[in-house]
This record gives sequence, C-alpha cells and structure tokens, in this order.
Amino acid sequence: MNEIKKVKYQKFFLISAIYNFMAAFNGMMFFKMMSKMLFKTVPAYGVTTFILRTFYTHVLVFGFGYYLVSRNPEKNRGIVWMGMLAKIPFFFAAIPYYLKKKITLLTLILAFGDFVFGVLFGLFLLDTRKDVKAGDPQ
Repeated sequence: MNEIKKVKYQKFFLISAIYNFMAAFNGMMFFKMMSKMLFKTVPAYGVTTFILRTFYTHVLVFGFGYYLVSRNPEKNRGIVWMGMLAKIPFFFAAIPYYLKKKITLLTLILAFGDFVFGVLFGLFLLDTRKDVKAGDPQ
C-alpha cells in the first residue's frame, strides 16, 4: 500500500473509531436520554436495559478496533471484516422496527450511518486486497 493510500485509510478509520466512541459514550453516560431519543421510552430495568448497555459496550470495543486499524490498516483487515459484517446487517435489522414505529427516525439515521461505514469498509477491503502480502489474513 502506498503512503498516500495508507494515510487516507488511517484518517478514515480514525473517523470510524470516533463515530463509535461517540455513540458508545452517549449511550453509556446518558442512557435514559438516549433511550428516549432512540426508542421514545426508557426501558424498565431488566433484561432490555442489560442488552442495551451491553450493546453500547460492544460499540465501544468496535471503536477500539477501528482505532487499531487506523494505526495500521494493512495488518488489521480482520477487524474491518468484522465491522463490515456487523454494520451492514444492523441497518437492515433496523428498517422493520422503524416501519413498525418501535424506533425513531434518529435511530434509523444512525443505523444508516453504520451502513455507509460498512459499505466503505467493504470498499477498503476490495481496494487493498492486492496490497496484502502472501500468508497474511485477507
């Protein structure tokens, strides 16, 4: 991978990390407010809140992964694959919930943001597939 391409992808994955860090931080620190904004309600304490809080921790972990990719895009393609395979289906899973009015438009917009990042992750994987050295993971 030439230096110009590498710097471009380093910046892109740093932006990806920040996107996830912001989502995780807001979800974890402002749980009730975010629940109202995303779902129009604050779920009662129990399994649903556990799942949502766990989701935000996973978003945070993915953010750390994208930060690692930003440090060395060539060596962290597996993280990009994981991100792409998580972000694209997340958007499609959100659509029926929006159509049934279970989530807000903001939630759908954020899920669409994940879809865009997922597609861009796929384009990164395609664009850099020839830059991978023999024996390195694709």
